[in-house]
Amino acid sequence: MNPLFNRNNRLSEQNIVRNINLWFNNPSVLSLQDFDAEGLRSCEWYARACAEALLFGRIIDLETPELTDEWKGLRPFGDGTPSLDEFWNCEDIACACFPTIANIKDKTYVWRMYVVNKSPFTESQDHRRLLSDTAWIGDHQSVFLSCDFHDRNDSIDSNSWQLAFAMAEMATRRKNKRKELACKWLLTGKVSDNAVEKVTIDAKDNLFNQTKRSILIPEGNQDDLHASQGKREIHFVSSTEQAWRIISGDGINKATDVQLPDKPKLHVLVGGSLQPVLSVILLLNPSQLFLWHSVDTQDNAKNIKETLETISSFDAQINLQLMDSHDLSKAYHEFNRCFEQKDQKSIISNTGGNRLMGIAALLVAQTHNVKVVYRDVDAENDTLTVIQFDDNARYQSNDIPVNRCTFSQLVNWNWLYNKPNRKQETMTVEQIRNSLLFTDR
Repeated sequence: MNPLFNRNNRLSEQNIVRNINLWFNNPSVLSLQDFDAEGLRSCEWYARACAEALLFGRIIDLETPELTDEWKGLRPFGDGTPSLDEFWNCEDIACACFPTIANIKDKTYVWRMYVVNKSPFTESQDHRRLLSDTAWIGDHQSVFLSCDFHDRNDSIDSNSWQLAFAMAEMATRRKNKRKELACKWLLTGKVSDNAVEKVTIDAKDNLFNQTKRSILIPEGNQDDLHASQGKREIHFVSSTEQAWRIISGDGINKATDVQLPDKPKLHVLVGGSLQPVLSVILLLNPSQLFLWHSVDTQDNAKNIKETLETISSFDAQINLQLMDSHDLSKAYHEFNRCFEQKDQKSIISNTGGNRLMGIAALLVAQTHNVKVVYRDVDAENDTLTVIQFDDNARYQSNDIPVNRCTFSQLVNWNWLYNKPNRKQETMTVEQIRNSLLFTDR
């Protein structure tokens, strides 16, 4: 028996439900022997959850067992809905997950939404009656719902389920993406035509900070989300097309023609390590340099500025810019102010800073189609990764060789390119200069 489906009498019902939901987040191959036979006969919600698990495994292309007569008659989504046997041969079916806020304060539930295209089922058999604003669900489509708490069967009043429906519907036609969508992502957003519109976040923010899933939410909710906690990816989207590109991994293509402007206006995020930041600055030789730092990295930014100002061959105008490193909304708006007027000379270096600062910078770059450069610690010498966007927020990326430093022969590139073997202490201006240059000239 699979331990996650064990109905041990010493476990509370809540713990059994929690264990089963762990399987849905990280599914493995199941056999009919993995379930509690007595529970299948005596407990309706347990039998329903087990039947759903077999269907879920089939949808994401796990090896599934041949159903016995006992299993064929089980109904994964409750009385009045189709049997497991009726679902078993549905090919155009996919699953996506979305959160809703319960009436209980600060309680959020995660729902699994199953969408069937070319559906053999009638409207009276599916769950569209539990959803609001369902006019755009097609006549030949069916939708079924299951919650991470087994007895939730109330109506869903908001439209935040619509992005999950749209992505599941797309996945019915891209079967190799069904597992990625069902197991990795948590989606929320209202859909109007192809636009993804703002929804109520409230207590969902707590869930976003706890879940291990990647998050996809409307661009209009950037100000509502406090992304200072949690260990998950978060993506803001404005269209279903953009959302699908992110989920499917089709959003980043190899760029064939990447050109960086000469003497750019370079915006650099400053973190704890100096070498990656300095290497990007020297490789691009900007006309203007903006050092974006947090309160914690202010000394590093100040010392970089003073070091570069001692080098006569480096003639960029240098500005220090403070940026919030704990609140995504504040960081985004602080950074965004510098890009409200379009400028083809601007480049963002996403090499330094903390993760939240990097997310804010990428969102700004996406909004204004600004090129982003990144210097990976394992990259070839004199090489930057460049990401560029088009008007539909499509990404292109490539690694390009570049070194525009006018005093390259004086620079200790080995120091810049070597990986630090321990956490770096704050360096003085004199220490930075002595490490950076071979000569005082």
